[in-house]
Amino acid sequence: MTDNPDDIELLLPWYATGRLSEAERARVEAHLAAHPAARANLDAARAEHDDAVALNESLATPGAGALDRLMGRIAAESGPSRAPGR
Repeated sequence: MTDNPDDIELLLPWYATGRLSEAERARVEAHLAAHPAARANLDAARAEHDDAVALNESLATPGAGALDRLMGRIAAESGPSRAPGR
């Protein structure tokens, strides 16, 4: 079976993160061996993944008690005084 290079290129982000099956990984590796220029796209996929991880790790997380405060506000807004017809 001959793989379409575009199909293989679409697998590069998942290859870069180790999320491919063994068969898919073998297809990508065969493609990379036959098309060394495709390594630039693999490098770009790895860099994009690294950037996404770094961004997500830098985002602030909700402080302690944030869920309790949110649930309290929801309960307060849906209390009896908010019932339809009032």
